[in-house]
Amino acid sequence: MIEAGEQADFLAAGADCVYPIGTGDPDVIRSLTERIDGPVNVAFGGGERPVADFAALGVARVSFGPMLQRQLYGRFASVMLPALAAGTNPFEW
Repeated sequence: MIEAGEQADFLAAGADCVYPIGTGDPDVIRSLTERIDGPVNVAFGGGERPVADFAALGVARVSFGPMLQRQLYGRFASVMLPALAAGTNPFEW
């Protein structure tokens, strides 16, 4: 993992935020938001905590990233695949 000082170097180089990917531990997130002089963004992940918890940790932005896409694909498959297997049109409600 890149340390907070290295993340700050990204800001000095012109980045408008830091995004420590894979950081889900609240203690690590709080440490980063306290030590980095700039916006810290995190991924929502699997929904282990509410967005308000991230805000309380000092997070500037929560990204839903690929989780939203994965959820949509799962819902799509749960309707599409059974309909196709049954020989019906999955778009008729």
